[in-house]
Amino acid sequence: MELIFEKDIQDSFRIRHFVRNERIDHVPERLAYHRILLLQEGAGVIEIDGVRFELTGKTLFLASKGQLCRFPEPCTVSGYELNFGDCFWQKAPRQRE
Repeated sequence: MELIFEKDIQDSFRIRHFVRNERIDHVPERLAYHRILLLQEGAGVIEIDGVRFELTGKTLFLASKGQLCRFPEPCTVSGYELNFGDCFWQKAPRQRE
């Protein structure tokens, strides 16, 4: 089975904004970072570790480093994606606890 690995991001932290973006990632992606996906609008399906979830508006997905993610069919999403590595917690203020 073909598998791709998430690319490195600067400072182990990234926020991306999607506006009606087409996502067609048929090949599973092994996450190198933790991912929070906040959808404002969506249509389609996301698969995380083989479990399928419907994409709808106002939905939050949490995926951990090492999980497999893919979009098994074309979909359209609007929202935000936040990616961060384990070192993010080392840089966060102590008040996070």
